[in-house]
Amino acid sequence: MSAFLLGDNHLNAILNFYSDSRGEDPATDKHLQIWGDKLRQQNMASVNYRYEEKISTPSFTFKRCPSEISAVQALKLCECYEYQTEDAPDYNTSEAKFILKAIMKSALHSLPGYDKAEWSLVDEWSLD
Repeated sequence: MSAFLLGDNHLNAILNFYSDSRGEDPATDKHLQIWGDKLRQQNMASVNYRYEEKISTPSFTFKRCPSEISAVQALKLCECYEYQTEDAPDYNTSEAKFILKAIMKSALHSLPGYDKAEWSLVDEWSLD
């Protein structure tokens, strides 16, 4: 398995998708810079762990722009992020994983037909 540091364009794409898919007001998206910082730090921690390095985390700059990616593309970018980041021993309990799950859930809910799909399929049985 290999790991590499994802660029600002990658992180900005998924963060902007999340914000746009939730209809967030651009004036209140300061949390996206914080989220981007956490995603970058966790990604760098994974690269450092994988290659036994101690490279400092490059800064991340959130840039607000309309999302131009589909929900499917957002999901694929999230999977790439997870693949590049899951090597770090603390990944499963990290804030980055929580953030990524929120972004993926937003993308999933944005897929065509999601709102009309059944929530549950009930078997026809009784307790009698």
